[in-house]
Amino acid sequence: MKYIDLLLNIIAGISLWLLRRIGWVYGALTTKDFHKYNRDIALAKDQLGNVILAPLLNKLLITKAGYKFGNRKETISGVIGKNYLTNSLTNHGKFWFNFLEKTDPRPNHCIRAIDYNL
Repeated sequence: MKYIDLLLNIIAGISLWLLRRIGWVYGALTTKDFHKYNRDIALAKDQLGNVILAPLLNKLLITKAGYKFGNRKETISGVIGKNYLTNSLTNHGKFWFNFLEKTDPRPNHCIRAIDYNL
């Protein structure tokens, strides 16, 4: 029983690795809103990255007093935005904040990504 979470993580990872391309092609061919479908996938990947990378991002991007990465309902951009507002980004964090801001043609990417309902 002790290792069930690890086992479930491995099974989910293998299943996703085996089926992701077939699932995406089927979804792309059958969805009514292709752009929303891809946006939802990007959001899910961002949330997954926030969880998987949390220990590394907490070490590199924020100060000790910063708002922590790792909540499965948040995106990396949203957490960076929260830390930007509280001035708790490290130099690496500021680099990624600026990079994300320049990548999105709309202003305030990281601030818009904050979910205030959490």
